[in-house]
Amino acid sequence: MDAAIAVARRDPSHLTLDAVAEEAGVSKGGLLYHFPDKDALMEAIVDSVISRFDAAMAVASAADPAPGGWARAYVRVCADPEASLPDLAPTMLAVVANRPALLGRMAAAFGSYQERAVADTDDAVAATLLRLAADGLWLADAFGLAPPEGRARDDLLALLDRLGGAPSPEAVGEAATAGGQP
Repeated sequence: MDAAIAVARRDPSHLTLDAVAEEAGVSKGGLLYHFPDKDALMEAIVDSVISRFDAAMAVASAADPAPGGWARAYVRVCADPEASLPDLAPTMLAVVANRPALLGRMAAAFGSYQERAVADTDDAVAATLLRLAADGLWLADAFGLAPPEGRARDDLLALLDRLGGAPSPEAVGEAATAGGQP
């Protein structure tokens, strides 16, 4: 799996069984033992990347059980290059280039993320906006499309957190000063 993702990262349009076998240091026959054809390999890659993203989301959302926490966790995972799986972008490109029909599998995963975001809050529009903003931030990071950096990134993430229902730092400070709970 790691070899296939490495090949996809270098050149998504050239994800072949031969290239993956060479990257993995195994014979093509050895690779075919595990993946009988390219479709099976592509399906396994998609499933692996989705599973790893889902695992990162499970950890992040468990840390924020309040209403809107799932969407806020989605933003945090997508904004963290390690948590948001840098392999997802080349995997998506490889899928589009080699087996566009597998995009349905990814679309189903993103559909479930949308459903989770909306179900976790009473503001479906804000939850959708958070998910789409996080997806955009992730794409900007993944492809170097002028992602916000430094203070601008921090301010953007703080705004998205507030939009997701998290109290502003000012409100937290005021509550603490007044002896109340944030």
